Amino acid sequence: MPGPVSGPVTRRAAGVAAVAAVVLLLAGCAGETSAELTGYRTGPGDREITVSYIRGEGDPSGHLTILEESPGQVRVRVTYPASDDTVRTLIGIGDEATARLAEPLADREILDDRGDSVRRLP
Repeated sequence: MPGPVSGPVTRRAAGVAAVAAVVLLLAGCAGETSAELTGYRTGPGDREITVSYIRGEGDPSGHLTILEESPGQVRVRVTYPASDDTVRTLIGIGDEATARLAEPLADREILDDRGDSVRRLP
């Protein structure tokens, strides 16, 4: 009678299970999702900022929220309602959202909701 499976088969099974868990986590999460920000530009007016971000293929466009404005920085977050629990292809779609600032952006740094710097787009 064969004993328990061990060696490469066990590692392979663990790897497959880990990949499956990540795919289900990323593709099947419903509810409000915070988007990955890819850059920003000023405008269309001097008190407005347009942020580029990535959303899921079936997800609706997001909403840009100004979390905090100070003399040296502006913290922003883009959220969108993730679509239903259907597992689908993991394709990122580039999108943009615009919001109005209390003061002109000038040379203030843009940070995401985690405090990471967002790059200025050309």
